[in-house]
Amino acid sequence: MRKRMICVTVMSLLLFYLVSIHCRAEEIAMAKEDLNIVFAVDHSGSMNEQDAGRIIPKLLQIFTDTLRGENIKIGYLAYNDTIISERAPVAVDQEEQRRLLKQTIAEVENRGETDIGLGLKEACQMLASCSGKKMVVLISDGETDLTRSQTGRTEEDSERDIEDVVQLCQEEGTPIVTVAFGREYEGEEAALKRIADRTGGESYEADRPEELISILYDLFHTDFSYSVREITDSVYDGGSQRINCGTDGMNYDEMTVLFFSDQEIQEAGVISGGSRILSERKDNYAVVKLSGTPDDLAIEFETKQKQQISIFLVGRRNITPVVEWDGDIYKNKETAFVIRFADDRGKQPASYTGFNWTAEFQSMIDDTSVPVDLEMTENGLLGKATFGGSGKYRLYLAA
Repeated sequence: MRKRMICVTVMSLLLFYLVSIHCRAEEIAMAKEDLNIVFAVDHSGSMNEQDAGRIIPKLLQIFTDTLRGENIKIGYLAYNDTIISERAPVAVDQEEQRRLLKQTIAEVENRGETDIGLGLKEACQMLASCSGKKMVVLISDGETDLTRSQTGRTEEDSERDIEDVVQLCQEEGTPIVTVAFGREYEGEEAALKRIADRTGGESYEADRPEELISILYDLFHTDFSYSVREITDSVYDGGSQRINCGTDGMNYDEMTVLFFSDQEIQEAGVISGGSRILSERKDNYAVVKLSGTPDDLAIEFETKQKQQISIFLVGRRNITPVVEWDGDIYKNKETAFVIRFADDRGKQPASYTGFNWTAEFQSMIDDTSVPVDLEMTENGLLGKATFGGSGKYRLYLAA
């Protein structure tokens, strides 16, 4: 028997590859899909009250900087009762494209009224020419309000656009993820949740800008590629602060320490291996980037009296799954295969353990799904599946 092996790439913890299955499978085709994401962000005047420190744009820029992967593309749409600015999805692994995207995010001001229908409609049009998986992430602090708008559009116009976009996303399988932002939701959160539910997207609430960082990583199910840990979210007296923290026994290719505050951040940094690394600071936030996983890590920062500080530790892993099985695949007969994980050196890390892995094959022709039984072993994940027909299937693997 010949041993067949496929190398697949982690993309937001969703693994996409195509397998041609006949009664006796002899050929295997692999195809990668891009993940195209458009952030549709409310930049109406009310956002100045909810995000006085303009932390949301900073968070999105930092998030873009920490993402890696040749298959991930991010776009940005700023709207109020008009389209303020936009940038089509660009590959985040290209430094120049990433710089231009962050520049677009940074330059937008908050003003005017709110037209959610207009924002969603334009965001979907930005995705129209993209190939692969698509997603819209809508961040807003309220419902459509065009009372003082000079555009001539009404709230009924906006609602019609929302309904048209929702129907289109349902047909195309494009989820709209919604984030209700701010302390006073009233009916807004429910309205955004309905949009997400109807398109198969997730819905979130965030009282403060800092809460968005965990939401952003959770959006794309990157729990395995990315790990977000909140170190502190407290109000401190004035003085020098130090927090000793471990890395939970996990191995990362890169670690980022993020500081956020309600006031200007004073000196901040980390101590690792006897060396002190100062952060890059800008107003209310600061960032420290570390290569690899340090054996010891202490976070130090200065605070003013009654200063609130939120600190997050973001770890990133670059791990490639390898799928292999022996022999042929037969119709209506259980097929066993193994999913191993390899790092950049081709070695299997131990960090794939400790997760509740799930998997299933989905037909690319119809809605047929094939369940997969997974068992954790010291050599990887042992999977078993039974295919009822020939065709091309996509494997979804998540933790």
